[in-house]
Amino acid sequence: MGLAGADWDYHLTLHDGLLCLFWGGGIVTVVHFLFIQGSRHVPGAEIMLITLIEFILGPMWVWVGFGERPSMLALLGGGLVLTAVAGRAIAMMHAAHQSKAH
Repeated sequence: MGLAGADWDYHLTLHDGLLCLFWGGGIVTVVHFLFIQGSRHVPGAEIMLITLIEFILGPMWVWVGFGERPSMLALLGGGLVLTAVAGRAIAMMHAAHQSKAH
C-alpha cells in the first residue's frame, strides 16, 4: 500500500534497511515478549493504561527528539484519551480493591 501511494518510487539504503530489520525484528520482538510476560503480574486496568500511554507519548518523544511539534488539536486529543483511560483504569482498580476488601 505504501509503495502504491508513493507511485512505486521507493529508495531504501542498506543502512536504513538494516535499521528497520533490527528495530522490527529485534527490539520490537523483545519488547512485546517482555510486555506479555509482565502482563501476568499486572492488573488489566494498569496494562490498558500503560499501552495507551505509549501511543500518547510517541508524538511527544518525536517533539522532544526532533523538534516536530504536534498540533494543539493532537495534544488536546491525546490529553482527552489519557484522561479517559486513566479515569477508567483508576475506577477499575478501585472497584477491584473494594471487592477484595469485602
